[in-house]
Amino acid sequence: MAREIAQVERLGVGIETDVIVGRTVTVDSLLGEEGFDAVFIGSGAGLPRFMGIDGVMYAGPIADLVATIVCIILVVLEMRRLFPYRSR
Repeated sequence: MAREIAQVERLGVGIETDVIVGRTVTVDSLLGEEGFDAVFIGSGAGLPRFMGIDGVMYAGPIADLVATIVCIILVVLEMRRLFPYRSR
């Protein structure tokens, strides 16, 4: 990822990270005072909001089982795609 970011920066793109648009900086200030010609806002997933229910963060055997089942389903779907079943 660092190589791709450096490549984009070599093109003359300024990259700002850890910025909260509207709090840390505004789009108007970026286009005005900061002198940017354009602004791209790429947002991540953000911080989770937990519901405050006891046990909601439980990551024991049940969570492991669910993750295993999901992996098995994905493998089966990929196998079906790679090797379609043909009836005789």
